[in-house]
Amino acid sequence: MATKTIISAFTEAGVAKTGLSPVVDIWQVDDNTQVITSEAMTEIAGGFYKYSFTTQNIAKDYVFKCDAVTLNDYERYSYGVIENSEGLDYAIAIFTVDGVGETGLSTTVNIW
Repeated sequence: MATKTIISAFTEAGVAKTGLSPVVDIWQVDDNTQVITSEAMTEIAGGFYKYSFTTQNIAKDYVFKCDAVTLNDYERYSYGVIENSEGLDYAIAIFTVDGVGETGLSTTVNIW
């Protein structure tokens, strides 16, 4: 088992939202099993929250949904993918606008 840190950002009316108590759900793709259910995320700062997925099998693919719980509409949820990372060293980011996947966006990503 490996540990993968899931990081999500939440906004309210387009402004970074702090003081939330978001939760995360994680599903294993190959057999549709929900492996994490409504686990609490930890606030980092500036609207960012994290969750340490400590039971990740690096040979498996996962999808996750972060739920801000108290936010409305398209700002409530963020989604992502954790791909099989056996022997790989890269990250994947998924961007949405109003809950719809977007391509062609320009952004800066810092990876630590």
